[in-house]
Amino acid sequence: MKDNKVPWYAENGGVFTPDYFEGRTENIKEVTGPEQTKLEVDFLEDKLGLIPRTKILDMPCGNGRHSLALAQRGYDVVGQDLNGPFLEQAREKVKALGVAPRFVQGDMRSLGFVEEFDVAINMWTALGYFDSDCEDRMVLAGIFKALRFGGHFVLDFMNQSWLIRNYQEIGSGGDYDGTFWISKRRFDIALGRNHEIRIEVKKNGERNFVESNLRIYTPTELIKMAQSVGFKLFDLYGDFNGGKWNFDSRRVILIFEKA
Repeated sequence: MKDNKVPWYAENGGVFTPDYFEGRTENIKEVTGPEQTKLEVDFLEDKLGLIPRTKILDMPCGNGRHSLALAQRGYDVVGQDLNGPFLEQAREKVKALGVAPRFVQGDMRSLGFVEEFDVAINMWTALGYFDSDCEDRMVLAGIFKALRFGGHFVLDFMNQSWLIRNYQEIGSGGDYDGTFWISKRRFDIALGRNHEIRIEVKKNGERNFVESNLRIYTPTELIKMAQSVGFKLFDLYGDFNGGKWNFDSRRVILIFEKA
């Protein structure tokens, strides 16, 4: 149930519920499953030339799918997220897998790290949650500060041009737990924000009203923002197979360097 006193992206805000990654729609499971995670981590290893004990910041880390996969390959990983239940899920997986990434709870606008990491990753459109571009710039500035000189930052984001070309104002579907949902969306192209209202009806008849408001940046906007805090653009891709970015790419994968 959404708590109107907290932002939509917080753990009680209605969107990122404890079951968000576990047992939700086929789309969520498809893009967070083992095969996709392997593809994404393979990409990181290949494009960044990772070596054993590379220190990596995964932020926000969600329930730890990248943190755990990277730790299993021998990297020193710290995952940070605002959502307590997601971090608990990640810590439970640590017990089962026998790897030791460290998970901490915190707001990505106020990172407390100073030149501790070789690599930072921000995956699956995990920027743009806040009310202003200035707050997102704070996130990038914190990541820049957290990286050592010569470190790299990978920002994986939805491609705005693909979204516009394939935009659906109305969507509906069902989750594995029997929940039916319908969404009404509106994209404000002047502000670059996607506003979505979603009504969920659970199997027992309970209804939830969920609202989100996500800033969808263009690649140019992301590059300029990153450059404004000191980053240099290192590379740009359109998918995790290493394909070139174009208007029809579903993703924008930017790699920046602290040079």
